[in-house]
Amino acid sequence: MHANRDVSVTSSWAYLIDESSKIIGRSCPEVDLERGKAQLRPELFLELIHPATMYQRGDILKVGGYKITALEDRDLWGRLVTAGYKIAVQPEFLMYQRRHSHSLTMTDLNKLFEFGDFIDFNVVRRLCGGGELTFDQYSSYVESLPFSMRLAGTIKRRSGIAFRWATMYYSTRDWLPFAGNLALAMALEPLGTAKRIRKKYTFNKCKI
Repeated sequence: MHANRDVSVTSSWAYLIDESSKIIGRSCPEVDLERGKAQLRPELFLELIHPATMYQRGDILKVGGYKITALEDRDLWGRLVTAGYKIAVQPEFLMYQRRHSHSLTMTDLNKLFEFGDFIDFNVVRRLCGGGELTFDQYSSYVESLPFSMRLAGTIKRRSGIAFRWATMYYSTRDWLPFAGNLALAMALEPLGTAKRIRKKYTFNKCKI
């Protein structure tokens, strides 16, 4: 941060550990800000590990700081980027992040994934010069989409939820539900799930 004064937010990589502190995977977020903005793909610059972030306090305050909302960190990063601020990742393992299953429910994940889609939708709208929608307006918009588009979105979200559960069960060595959820994620979204596996599990290494 001292060497790159133009960076408003930076994060790092993290080792994923289970309840006994054994390393079970790696989380290596990458930020490609210019490509993400050009291609209107928020996932290319919003996938930061929140506990590993540092930021310029003044820049955060200029965009209104954290809002009391689900995924408040993702919402904040999105507002920073669309306001012209820069986000980066330090490609080093600087923390351990524990994964456990007892703090999550399927309802929680459904809501989180849906709200994540809402945040990304508004990021794209702002990048295109449009105004934000409220969550109710966004929900109405989604309901107005053709069935094929709504189905594609549902499949992607269900695959992501199944993979998240697979990771949780992997951390507790509950192999049957792990295999079931991983198989479901792969069946719903083969390519996306393969990319997630490559990024998360211990037999793969992050690229510098």
